Amino acid sequence: MLTKKKTITEEIRESCKLVVENSRYVKVNFDAINKFLNDFSFELKNWDNSKLLNTDIHYTEDPLKACYYFFVLDSVNFCFWADKKTEKWTVKYKDQEYSGYNALAICLKREAENSNLFIYPYYWAKLFKNEFMRMIYPTYDDLHYIFGELKLIEERVTNLREFGENLFEKPLSDLYKTIFWKDLQEKNIQGKVKEEEKDPYKLSYKGKNDPEKIKDIIVQANRDVNKFINIIIDNFRNFRDNEEYQLKSGKIIKVGFYKRAQILAHDLFLLYDYYKNNKPDLIQKYPFLEYLNFRNISDLTAFADYKLPQYLFYKGILEYSEDLKNMIMNGVYIPAGDVREVEIRAATVVAVEEIANRLKKAPSFVDNVLWNLSKKTTDLPPHHKTITIYY
Repeated sequence: MLTKKKTITEEIRESCKLVVENSRYVKVNFDAINKFLNDFSFELKNWDNSKLLNTDIHYTEDPLKACYYFFVLDSVNFCFWADKKTEKWTVKYKDQEYSGYNALAICLKREAENSNLFIYPYYWAKLFKNEFMRMIYPTYDDLHYIFGELKLIEERVTNLREFGENLFEKPLSDLYKTIFWKDLQEKNIQGKVKEEEKDPYKLSYKGKNDPEKIKDIIVQANRDVNKFINIIIDNFRNFRDNEEYQLKSGKIIKVGFYKRAQILAHDLFLLYDYYKNNKPDLIQKYPFLEYLNFRNISDLTAFADYKLPQYLFYKGILEYSEDLKNMIMNGVYIPAGDVREVEIRAATVVAVEEIANRLKKAPSFVDNVLWNLSKKTTDLPPHHKTITIYY
């Protein structure tokens, strides 16, 4: 008898459930969820999901460029917290201060508005650190850097280069051969390039730098959010957010979270929803946008980061061992992939799943409300600190 292959989101749920069942440092208090739901139901009734895509900070003008925008944004959407001795990276936009994710969204929006190169794969494939620094430390009249430092600059540049390279379908060394192919021809005295210098792929620079290339990823998924996530993690290594975890039996399992890949799918779905409700003529004009209307968007899990567990711990839904609690309260770094970090994130996925099931809501919807509640709550305890490219 043939068994049906699990979807990527089913694998996330099952692996996180196994972690919680074998956890040593983190527990989910299911009884605390009952008490929490009484207050949370009011927040749900007043929640408007359309708030998530905010045209003040997100780019939406041109549909193709907007798709590039969210791919770029979610390639570098991680690690915004500041150390005790440093201030959080902050910019001022139209006389209002923004930090973290919102600041990044605004800076990249301005880049999308100003740069015609934004939709060309080679632009990102050959991105230099100084160019990215110019984007995130802006000096415009209405948008400028104030203070603080953004972590992992080199890693963010690497992710964006990978994005461009893989759209270009070439490793960087061959990419540069292609870009400078004409120069090689002109420099050769006889007008011919030596055999060993020829591009082994024999691909034209113009053909591979097609801005429409990004549509292939979107259309290939055929409105299936699980297929879309698989395409992303198969083609872009920096989205492969998984870790190994040893169960009490000694068996080692792979635990998947894929937070940024899921966020990307979610953002593109919100983009479609925005066009549908505000600019329906664009959907008629650009038929590929229909492929952003994922038919199984509710399959997405919680987006396990550091804000959600911080809030769930505050509400008593997550419980930590004394050692782990002391580490977090004292700002001790937890290494990426450490068993404690994996347990915190897995418990977050399971807890949000339980809340969503009881409310008969999609986990990603509950995640959005919880994340915004955490941002509005002023007396939260410290969150766990892990330096990582995954969240």
